[in-house]
Amino acid sequence: MAKNDLEILKEFINDKEAQEKFNAIKNSVMDFNIFEITGLGNQEIKHSNTLAWLFGDNEHGLKYQILEGFLKFTLENGNNTSESYENLEKYLKIQEKNIRIFRESDNIDLLLIDENSKFVITIENKVEADESEKQLPRYRKFIDNKFKKFKRIYIFLTKDGRLPEDETEQDWWLVATYKIIGDSIEYLLKNNNPPQKANIILSSYVDLLKRKNIMSNEKLQNLCEQIWDKYEKELQILISYKRTKLDKLFEAIKNTLEERGIEIYKDSRLNNLYLIRTKNADYIYNFMYSKNAKEANKERKYAIDIQFNITKEEYIWIGYDGSYKQDKNKNKNKNKDSAIEEHNKKIDKLSKILNININKNKGKEIYKINKSEIENFNDEDIETKAKEIVKKILVEIEEFDIKIITVSSELGNS
Repeated sequence: MAKNDLEILKEFINDKEAQEKFNAIKNSVMDFNIFEITGLGNQEIKHSNTLAWLFGDNEHGLKYQILEGFLKFTLENGNNTSESYENLEKYLKIQEKNIRIFRESDNIDLLLIDENSKFVITIENKVEADESEKQLPRYRKFIDNKFKKFKRIYIFLTKDGRLPEDETEQDWWLVATYKIIGDSIEYLLKNNNPPQKANIILSSYVDLLKRKNIMSNEKLQNLCEQIWDKYEKELQILISYKRTKLDKLFEAIKNTLEERGIEIYKDSRLNNLYLIRTKNADYIYNFMYSKNAKEANKERKYAIDIQFNITKEEYIWIGYDGSYKQDKNKNKNKNKDSAIEEHNKKIDKLSKILNININKNKGKEIYKINKSEIENFNDEDIETKAKEIVKKILVEIEEFDIKIITVSSELGNS
């Protein structure tokens, strides 16, 4: 007899080997990370500030060793026909370095200038964001003009070691990854003895890079692969029941609205669609379907409501959906074309009267929040954000109901 999900999970929870592997995973990252507390995460500006401190001759007591390790690894993986490669090769042979590091100088993430040896290193840091149009050639031309007497090195730093999007820049910029930075720090921690405070900071930074997948954690990867190989079915069951931060946020919004007497109901058309029916929406249903509100409410046909589009893995979108119009091209029954045209005319008139200006493809947005915006939220943060969103919704509901009352006679005469 096949086991049900509950029986499978009970056995999984009591599996000694599985628990040992999960404990090993837990021990592979720090319980307490100072960088995660400060919200460093995937924020490029904060990472650039941290790199400026790591690369300089600062309190970590390693002088320029982290920078030199980073540059050596970058050189090993670089395009040895580029001018940047040749200049970096020469710079690493210089023993005495005297570097000044600038942040956001002319919008450049990291600018390292060694006046004594006449070298300048430009680092463009991309943790998540893409390049803006002509960004790299603009920076390069600026540096070329400003530092004509310097040997110039250009480094494009990303999570995954991707090439610059602009193909004309690929011969100028050396490609580097955060794994190179993490490997450089780990090597130095093993072979040097930095002060205790510096050791904590450096270890925490490498730990953050691993837990945020900004650099790979091979030990953790191996453990996870072993668990997936043996317990895939059990893990899939757990994943199917997982509550995301977006789930929690939506529930908090829904509960807060319901506490104020506002109902959110699930639309039967789509799994991820929820609607708010405002108190004066009867006028809309009577206008659209020429029948009483109870009958219209039973059928739940397309009209205009405030909608929640919940795509749990990515975002919550709140607004007036653009799908109120029906597409006669998708209708196989040509006899219904005239009814669809009449329906769409009413939608056009209704949106014009209510001044909603619904775009067929995008709808009218009231609020949208992406999963990345709340990935570091705790339960208290989620409750606070829910209240903020509910305030916006309440304002929209009030304006919506006032508009309906104002135009009710016009709707009634249509």
